Amino acid sequence: MYTRKMNPCAGVWLFIIALCCPVQPAFASSPNDSVVKIIAGDQIGTGFVWQGRDQKYIATSLHTLVGQSSIFFNTVSAATELVVFKAHYESDLALLVPKLGTLALPALDLANASPKIDGKYYIYGFPAGVRIVQGDSIEFSRTEHNLPMQAVLPNNVVKDVTASGFPLSSVKILRVSSGITPGHSGAPIIDDATQKVIGIGAGGLSKKGFRRVNWAVPAVEYLSLIEASGQTLDTASLQSIRSDYKHSVTSTEQEVMLDTSQGKYYHIYQVNMLELVLSLYEEGIEAGIEEDIEAFNNIITKSDKLKYSLQDTLINIYQHQDTGGIIYIPASVDFSANEEMLFALGPTQRVGMYMQISVTDSADKAFAAKENFKTLVTSLDEVEWVIEPSQSLDTPYSDEDEGEWENWVNLYNDRGKETESNMELNLSIIYGDDFADFFGYALVGAEWNDHSDEESALLHQLSVCMELSGFVIL
Repeated sequence: MYTRKMNPCAGVWLFIIALCCPVQPAFASSPNDSVVKIIAGDQIGTGFVWQGRDQKYIATSLHTLVGQSSIFFNTVSAATELVVFKAHYESDLALLVPKLGTLALPALDLANASPKIDGKYYIYGFPAGVRIVQGDSIEFSRTEHNLPMQAVLPNNVVKDVTASGFPLSSVKILRVSSGITPGHSGAPIIDDATQKVIGIGAGGLSKKGFRRVNWAVPAVEYLSLIEASGQTLDTASLQSIRSDYKHSVTSTEQEVMLDTSQGKYYHIYQVNMLELVLSLYEEGIEAGIEEDIEAFNNIITKSDKLKYSLQDTLINIYQHQDTGGIIYIPASVDFSANEEMLFALGPTQRVGMYMQISVTDSADKAFAAKENFKTLVTSLDEVEWVIEPSQSLDTPYSDEDEGEWENWVNLYNDRGKETESNMELNLSIIYGDDFADFFGYALVGAEWNDHSDEESALLHQLSVCMELSGFVIL
């Protein structure tokens, strides 16, 4: 029998080659296998497994973790405690490892590319704390990417986002045109063509509502950097950090409130009304906007006159998944929907707010939606609505440079003092190159001259909510 003898040097060379060319890790066949729910105290975000140079990590957003004493990730069968391996303030990212043992989950690969205009992308995570990971279609803006935040976003947004010391204004971002939902903090955005991670969900911020500004962080730009030179944070250091930047973090008590033909609405958080009007006042002072300051004073004066406490009046805040539009609703009213509208109605149903959001891709479709909503709400009952003489539906506010169209008009009935009713109708459209979304509100006070004290107070609360709700134009 012929036996081939191996050159004794060959084994040495194979050993050297193995050291220089380590075996490439096997990447996940499906993002679902590598995406985990991050539970940090009472906050929920998303993380995903990434194969670093030395070991596997779970990558997530730093702002999900700060102020918390414990971090876990959930699989279907168990919860595993995590600790921070390294954090990175500039990008607002962190790498986590199990407190005990190693990660057995498969890793996701990273895409070394910028988003393509004709590409298909999905964000995988736990929006609003859903129990099972879900992949949702997401769109990148038709703009340049991998630019510093300070070069892309308006100065007032950058100031708000960076106020806590992270992320820094120098962080490179990918601009997202669709909504990043609470719970998507740290979620991987997957290129459908390559199944690689192109971005990590971050979010957007506004003190009195969420703006139509969303972004992601390029994964390939930062993860290796964090592994090599990120900052080490122990539990005490993590607890000492505070952040007001919570856009894409949800709480353990949040859930999808409504899943309608108009899209999903998520419960973001609950605040008392005093906090809302204080934020309005603070923004007015900071920006020198006399209207906001006057509005604050009017709200206080009117609530005192109606003898109800702003501190004790709870307001629920909801976000529309597709547009980022915000709805403020008093906790004392029912919030529901049918195929055409959302309803927030008081106990007697003589006081209420009607809403509609339409997501379209052209100005013509958005204006058609506006006309349909106007017709719908003005035909809700037998009242014949008349526009106040000093106003006109034909003279809206518009700003073509900012992509904004809005009309606010008061209507009243003409059936005599015994049944006097009024309606405030707010019609808004935000438009750009590839979208034109309509957001309509109608606040109705039927037979308002015969309201109880509770109905009068609720009408005022709804009026304030209507003032704050909707699209916030930058």
